Amino acid sequence: MNREYVAWDSPTLQRRMELLWFGHAGRPMIWFPTSFGHFFENEDFGLIGAVRDLIEGGALQVACVDGIDAEALYAKGRHPAERIARHDQYDRYLAGEVVPWIGWKTGAPRKVATLGASWGAYQAVNFAFRHPDLVDKTVGFSGKYDIHSFLDGYWDDTAYFHCPTAYVPNFDGEWIEKLSHMDISIVTGATDNIVAGTTDMIRILREKGIPHRGHVWDPPYGHDWPWWRTQIRSYVPRAPRISRRRRLPPGPGSAPGAGAASRGGISGTRAGRPTSTSTSAEGTPTSAEPSTSWCGVSGSWVRSRSIRSRPRST
Repeated sequence: MNREYVAWDSPTLQRRMELLWFGHAGRPMIWFPTSFGHFFENEDFGLIGAVRDLIEGGALQVACVDGIDAEALYAKGRHPAERIARHDQYDRYLAGEVVPWIGWKTGAPRKVATLGASWGAYQAVNFAFRHPDLVDKTVGFSGKYDIHSFLDGYWDDTAYFHCPTAYVPNFDGEWIEKLSHMDISIVTGATDNIVAGTTDMIRILREKGIPHRGHVWDPPYGHDWPWWRTQIRSYVPRAPRISRRRRLPPGPGSAPGAGAASRGGISGTRAGRPTSTSTSAEGTPTSAEPSTSWCGVSGSWVRSRSIRSRPRST
């Protein structure tokens, strides 16, 4: 399985940002970590392994991005206005740097899919709903899509436009139509301690008439990696495009409001200068001669070095 470590100095975030890239062909996806997690988390906890055959078979390519939670909504030492402003910068980094880099990397700019679990589910779904011009599929496992609890009573327009439970109910016909072309999956298990986060989002989508797959799997499924590793197989292969008037048959222990597809949009800024490192599965770093290639996203030459594997996380 092709595996590459990639990093560049982000002009949007003014810091070094890292990601892991898996695959050689197929549908590009962005996967988010859980709260305080990092770019290697989805690999370390087995989500990448759960779809290894799809990656090796050329059906899927995945960018596992890093998070900046300690600088943004989880930064309790900062004023809430600073927290949400930093969170908004992260959104701009994804839209203006990561998505264009994926287009350059795959050689065919196209819409991407997003996926995450727990806090990563919020990140994946919020980014997709805000950017239907960039995203045509999103999967959220065991998420909570309301951010009021992170802001200590503070609220402004930036907070509103990053809170799906606030802005989706106010979508007009144009935005409903955009999301109705997106493949949306909002999923959890019945023993999830924040199951209401999933059922609230399913209810809002249903009330707006936005097609989606809203599933609450029967016990023992809940809020943990073993369940997500099983569930992912039902949602990562792209579902056939379904008309807005048609409903999907209920899934495993499905919650009310199972449906079909979605979309949203902004353009971004110029990406930073990525450096990438290819890796394979053996586990020991092995150097190779560096090579360079032109990146139209960053407008620079990218230096790349093949190795066997990154150091494992501790």
